[in-house]
Amino acid sequence: ERVELARNYRQTICFAVYIALYFWAVYAQVDTSRTFDVEQSLLNAYITPLTVRNEYKTKDDFYKWVRERLVPIFAGATCGNGKCEPPGEYAGVGRFGCEQDCGKQPNVSTVVVSLADPPTDASLLAYALDAGIEPT
Repeated sequence: ERVELARNYRQTICFAVYIALYFWAVYAQVDTSRTFDVEQSLLNAYITPLTVRNEYKTKDDFYKWVRERLVPIFAGATCGNGKCEPPGEYAGVGRFGCEQDCGKQPNVSTVVVSLADPPTDASLLAYALDAGIEPT
């Protein structure tokens, strides 16, 4: 019973150390100045105009503000505009990517997959087993 209790304490301590190391690793990867810049740009784009309530006398004024402020920020990248805009656009691979803006992906390998049905005839199955082919 004491051995099991000691093992349980050891597992709990190891788990707590693991969680502490995980949170430390996440904290070490956070770029606080960049995060602050993103937050400030969002506050400047949204909150500052909303604090001046005289601008929005009708709902059409509010919807106009949404179209001017929100839609451009959340608009997707447009392929074919002459500018490669990651992460929405990337080098073309087959029918995927934006080949017009980002070019073709140079590191492409061709993979050929050949699928075949297993033999269903008993004589073919016996031949396959004699040849050393294992049925899957």
